[in-house]
Amino acid sequence: MKVLDAISDYVLHLIEIFVQPKTTKALFQAAVVLGSAFIIGAKDQGAFLYKEEMVAYEAKFQYEEKANVEDLSKIDCSAQKEYVADCKLAQHKMKSIQSVTNAFVAVMHLIYVFFVFTSAGSIASFLLKPLFLRSALNNSMQPTADASAD
Repeated sequence: MKVLDAISDYVLHLIEIFVQPKTTKALFQAAVVLGSAFIIGAKDQGAFLYKEEMVAYEAKFQYEEKANVEDLSKIDCSAQKEYVADCKLAQHKMKSIQSVTNAFVAVMHLIYVFFVFTSAGSIASFLLKPLFLRSALNNSMQPTADASAD
């Protein structure tokens, strides 16, 4: 029983911390910062990566047309007789833009996940505060076993 009471007290303490105005405010501020970072990243970096991706695909398509090949990624540039430099440059550009784009998408997903959690946390903290305060008031008004013994 004492273990359950200790766990119960600990959970109630965590809920008290969660519904404090400071916590709600901090979660809301974090959500605003993360949402802004997501929007700015998508607007600025997304446009930059799109331009760089266009340059990489342009080099790829130009090489494929010059060398009359179907798929640049399946070609060994060293084995080519002509346009070896163009082949290597196009492959490098494609690999580079793919890795940068994958890293960008991973960071954006991480920002989005944290944004969702902080937004949901701030909303839950705000909405649960009245409920928790009401139940805390009800519990404090009930006589305890020690008070009735007097």
